[in-house]
Amino acid sequence: MQVKFERTFSNGLGVLASYTRSKSIDDASDDFGGSGVQDINNLRLERAVSSFDYPQRLSVGYVWALPIGKGRRLLSSAQGVAQVLLGGWETSGIVVMQSGAPFTVRSGRDRANTSSGPQRPNRVSDGKIDNPTLERWFDTNAFVMNDLYTWGNSGRNILRGDGLEGWDASAMKNFKIWEAVSLQFRFEFFNAFNHADFSNPNTNLSSGNFGKVFGTRNSPRIGQVALKVIF
Repeated sequence: MQVKFERTFSNGLGVLASYTRSKSIDDASDDFGGSGVQDINNLRLERAVSSFDYPQRLSVGYVWALPIGKGRRLLSSAQGVAQVLLGGWETSGIVVMQSGAPFTVRSGRDRANTSSGPQRPNRVSDGKIDNPTLERWFDTNAFVMNDLYTWGNSGRNILRGDGLEGWDASAMKNFKIWEAVSLQFRFEFFNAFNHADFSNPNTNLSSGNFGKVFGTRNSPRIGQVALKVIF
């Protein structure tokens, strides 16, 4: 399902928003070597949501010409320094929110003694927790090593990592130089609130770092200043 909203308001605000609700299911999200099929003779065990399945995604873009300065609602008669400093400002941004990516818990050992791709352990409980932390993103006690010469009963892509929350924002000031020439001074911030989107946790049951998160998927806040001549 895709929903789109687009509107330009009389106060100088323009908004474009898109929302997607989806679900993708497969047996392997890429070639067999990359997806790690457990038992090549029983692909039904691999049926699950795709590794690129993101159930929800919201994207909102906006541009707002602030109602301050000459020809606008506030301080329309301002002159001199007040007009130069306060008039002609615009702000814009893009806000993105997305569900986390699914991931698979692995045994980390060839318990089935088949030399096949990554094998999965046994799952004894749900594995989800209400308040995941970097030290314990999911319930590690929910998984135990599968018995020798057996496949574990844990499914593929049964848990999810951190979602995506991003806000890029900018503010710009326009100066009229001549009739066909203007100067634009811009402040731009990427990941304006310095929000960390964490990578998926360690999924190897045999690792001492099982269930822990060690990185992020996004960059920290970056700010830049630019001067643009428009003619």
